[in-house]
Amino acid sequence: MANLTDFLRRKENEVLRLTEKFNHCLTLLRYEGKASRARNYQLAKKNVGLLIATLKQHRNLQEDVIFPFLVRHVPKKEPVIHFLRSDHQIIKRYKMKLRKLLSKVSAKDEGVVERGKIHETGVSLSNLLNHHIELEKENINQAIRRYLGPDEKKDIKQKIMRWQKSRQN
Repeated sequence: MANLTDFLRRKENEVLRLTEKFNHCLTLLRYEGKASRARNYQLAKKNVGLLIATLKQHRNLQEDVIFPFLVRHVPKKEPVIHFLRSDHQIIKRYKMKLRKLLSKVSAKDEGVVERGKIHETGVSLSNLLNHHIELEKENINQAIRRYLGPDEKKDIKQKIMRWQKSRQN
């Protein structure tokens, strides 16, 4: 990991990319006809799984390493961190609701209402994620760039690397 803010930006961009891809799948599932329904349903399930896995890793990195470090070293960012943590809980509820809705609808199902709910819930989640990432960019990444000294940046970088290594084992 050469540059900490570049690393965080790549992680955020990955979430945004998957969110956009997921949003596209939701649109296909909602609006394409019966002939494409089975393919779109499988695509939506696959993409929600990828998005959820990525979000879980992203959230865990923040909750386990970045947020505690910043609360200790940049106390004035604590209110934003509390807000981002509450966002994490809301995002988690949306993910669970989306999984539940996707499990209800089968690939051959005529459940227009369920597909509408899936689309609505997915779009709400996408909007929340886009807003959440913007807050991270404006506050967390900025705090790391502006308020942490070279030794603190080195320290958080090492903590992130240890955290990543512990997740690989």
